[in-house]
Amino acid sequence: MPQFPPPAIRDEFYPIALLDETSRRYAYLDELRAYSQAAEAAATATHRQIVRPLAASHPDRFVCCLDRSGPFVKSPRSIDDKIGRYLSGKPVAGERVTENIQNRLRSKRDDASDFLSLFFRESTSVMNDLARFRIVCNFIADAQRAAAMFNENLLAGHSIDVDPKIEDRIESDRWEEGAGGHRAIHLRLWVPLGDRRIHVEVQIATILELGWDMKSHPLYELTRQGQGATVSKRSRLKARAVSDALYVADVLFEELFVETLGEGNER
Repeated sequence: MPQFPPPAIRDEFYPIALLDETSRRYAYLDELRAYSQAAEAAATATHRQIVRPLAASHPDRFVCCLDRSGPFVKSPRSIDDKIGRYLSGKPVAGERVTENIQNRLRSKRDDASDFLSLFFRESTSVMNDLARFRIVCNFIADAQRAAAMFNENLLAGHSIDVDPKIEDRIESDRWEEGAGGHRAIHLRLWVPLGDRRIHVEVQIATILELGWDMKSHPLYELTRQGQGATVSKRSRLKARAVSDALYVADVLFEELFVETLGEGNER
């Protein structure tokens, strides 16, 4: 298994105080506390303003719920992996490290606070998925309704801003090596916390596709960690095929429901 971060990256760019994994883990957890609070606040407001009203509008069937099966923030290990890839020169969220950033880190290896500030407060694009939560829906139409409700300014009373750009990856033919088959609607929130505005990612997925994501995620992790050869092209195609089959099942169930109960999905 590869080390996180790679030793060469750690020894060149990481501050001396954070070379020890335990010290680094506690430092990350301290920084993540604000992200966790922002995600919890956003999830609570979303449940009150979007999930609960949507579910109440269809009292005879399951519509959607918040997924609380996992943490609201990335793990310290995942953060080390992201920073390691970025400092290695690989694109992260479409951005590559600049020479100015590399020189800044090399010259401040005695300043752990500067390193933490760079990655947890300044690099909002690179580290834009530290806080997140999911909404699980029964039908694709439910997921689309939930996404549309975010753009109705329902979170304004909580001073939460919603990025109007919603990325619908349910029906797009999005193939990424190791991640092909992921189907969810992605949107972004900006949550006030003290003098900061923290980015929180929201994913909205159907029950079937959430199950696929949880089962296939270890394959994605192997590829992301540089072990792409461990996951053969045939295996990736199989994983994608399962997602495609589940998408077809989602569509067929949606059509069956509409045919049986009517256009409005109402009893």
